[in-house]
Order: sequence, then structure tokens, then C-alpha cells
Amino acid sequence: VAAVAAAAVAVRGADSTWSAVDDALRDGVVNGAYPGVVGSVVHARRGVLFQTEHGRHTYASTSPKMSASETVFDLASVSKVMATTTAIMILIDRSVLTLDARIVDVLGEAFGANGKHNITVRNCLLHNAGFRADPDPFWSTPEFACPETAKPQPRLTTSCLPKIWKSLLAQPLPHAPIGSTYVYSDLSMITLAFVIGAVAQPPVPHVRRRAELPPPDVLLHRFERFVDEHVFAPLREHGEHTPRYLPPPALYDACAPTVNDTTYRHRVVQGQVQDPNTFAMGGVSGHAGLFARLLPLTRFVGSLLRAAIGVEPFDFVAKPATVAKFTKLYNGTQSSRALGWNTNDPDAPDRGWSQACGELSPSTFMHLGYTGTMVCADPVRQVALVLLSNRVWPFANNTKVSDVRRAVATAVARAVDAGA
Repeated sequence: VAAVAAAAVAVRGADSTWSAVDDALRDGVVNGAYPGVVGSVVHARRGVLFQTEHGRHTYASTSPKMSASETVFDLASVSKVMATTTAIMILIDRSVLTLDARIVDVLGEAFGANGKHNITVRNCLLHNAGFRADPDPFWSTPEFACPETAKPQPRLTTSCLPKIWKSLLAQPLPHAPIGSTYVYSDLSMITLAFVIGAVAQPPVPHVRRRAELPPPDVLLHRFERFVDEHVFAPLREHGEHTPRYLPPPALYDACAPTVNDTTYRHRVVQGQVQDPNTFAMGGVSGHAGLFARLLPLTRFVGSLLRAAIGVEPFDFVAKPATVAKFTKLYNGTQSSRALGWNTNDPDAPDRGWSQACGELSPSTFMHLGYTGTMVCADPVRQVALVLLSNRVWPFANNTKVSDVRRAVATAVARAVDAGA
């Protein structure tokens, strides 16, 4: 319990042990990798070892300072593991889903169009379902022809969802046969959000073919509600501001701005999801859309790490055996992926996005977010790193954060090895 309680304490490494980690994060600001950053290191047994904050919301000297306790970040694709993958773990623990459940048996036969009939939950988690990386065209583009996206300043609304749903059902499989090829695909995790929304409502004794489904906006609302009530609700017991989709306008000023969007929304994006497809969906999806502060996210990741390596207290929302299964390299001949997660394995194709977690162990389970976020959890060293930035401000073509991620993670590994 002490390890859990420690995660709520704002700390900074008290000696030079953590100076290299702090310097690497600060250098990211100095070198223009991002305007600001917050970061933490949590140990499975000893709680938070290090926490820091550097920079501001933007590069302007009058911009609010980044705050480890107050700034809210758009997690981007870290949503895939924090929300969607964890929700799948819970549903498997409850025998509502299995890894080999076919998507058509949940979403209906229409999903099976263009060869998708035998795609399973497992395929979506491993990104080997055969999908392309993204919908083509993007659902936010004029080519997709949703009336709302054609407006100069589109609203965050679900009005495009009926058309998006039809697009998802009609997606081809350019990387067939199913299971043969790894292609990191937002479409896989978007699919799983609808699956979760379809099965999360009781009574659901087992997965079964359904003749009718609620509309897609209802499915995503159910997905969002399940994540809020079952994935992150335990954080509220500690008085935390829990991760969430769709921050209310009252929180916008606390959110780190992401992009100055000059092509789609024609405004600064702050407090609303940066990802264009998620925005077109109304702000809730399985691949992006989650917002979080550092402290509750650190607590969540620490709990997840304890479950993965079998260290008490077991206070994660999924069973330790399930977490362990989901966070281990699955098929190193195809990719570095675990189930939902990626790994830092240098010998597997993709190599964990070119070993974004640096010198942390090959068994480190991890994920990156497009906006400049990262989670690395090393079961060997029993530590996890959480890094949150808004590297996309003001424009997303700034990729300097890649080197910073590796440098910070390597500094964490060396600090722990030195006895931190």
C-alpha cells in the first residue's frame, strides 16, 4: 500500500542520481523538441522515485508553465494501451470476450465485407488484421465528404459517425491474409472501441452474433463509459483527476495546446483531441482521444507494472496473469508487439519503434503517442517511465522528440543500475 500512496506525492530526485534524466528532459526544451514536458519514474515496490517539469505550454515566455500536477495532456496513441487494451483485459477476465472472438460475431456480418470475416480481437491487438495503417481517405478530409468536416471551423460532433461507421465496415484488407503481416493500424484499435461498446452493456453472458446493433454514437458512448467506470474509476478513490475523454471547457486552459491547425480546424487545438480522425468521430475512439495529468497516469502505470511482474499489492483493474500475458512479446518473427502494447526488443522487426525506450530491457513494454507522449515499463528493473510533452506545438513536423525519448529512457536505465 505504501507504494501506491507514494505515487500521489510530488517528488523530485533529491540527489545527482537523477540529474541525467532531468537534464535530458530539460535539454528537450532548450533544443526545441517541445515547448514543455513533465516526467516521472515509478518503482513497482518503492513508488515514485523521480518527477520533474520543464518549460511552458508554448514557446512564448508569457505562456503558462508546465505543471506535473495540473497540466493536462492529449495522450494520442497512448490511449490505445491505457484505455482500449486495458478494457479488453477486463472483458477477458470477465469471460465476456476471448482473444479469438471474431469481430463479425460482435459487430455483425456487415463487418466481414472485403475478406474481414475471420479477423479476431487478437489480430486487432497485434496489428496483423490486414488493415492499412489509416482510413483512406482520412475521415477529416474533404474527400471523405462529411458535411461537418467541410466547414472552415468544424465542430467537435458525432454527426460524421454514421458515414464513418459505413467506411469502417467497408475497409479492405490490403495486407491479407489475416494474421500474416504486421502493419501498425489505427483501424484495428478503432474497431476494438466499437467491440467494447457492443459487449460492455449487461446482460452479456457470452459473445454472440447480433442481428442488430445500436448506432455507432451509442457504441462509442458505451465504450467511453466503460473506460471511465471500469478502467480509471479506482483512481478516483485516491482523489485523483482521472484520465478521460472529452475534457470539459473549464479544463481547456489547463491543457497543453497541441497544433495550430491550418488545414482542417483552422484554429489552435487545445482541450480537444489533436488526432483528425478522432476529432471527426466526435472526440472518442479506441486509438486516440484520452487526456490525462501526470500524477494519476503515474499511479495507473505503477499499478499496471506491479500486476505484470506479480508484485503486491495487486490493485490493478485486470488480473496479474492477464496483464503478464498482454505485456510480453508475442511473435518476435513478425513484430516487436505484445497484445496491444509494443516492446523494446531489439531483435524483433520494428524494434519497439527503433528502441524508443533506449537501454531499458528488451522485455520493456511500451507505447508512444503522436503528440509527444511515452510510457516505458521495464519488468527487469521494476521501474516505469512516463513522459508527457506537446512536441507537435505548433506544427507536427517537429520530430526531435525521438532522440529525447531514447536519451531519457537510457538515463533512467543507468540511474536505476547505479542504485537509484
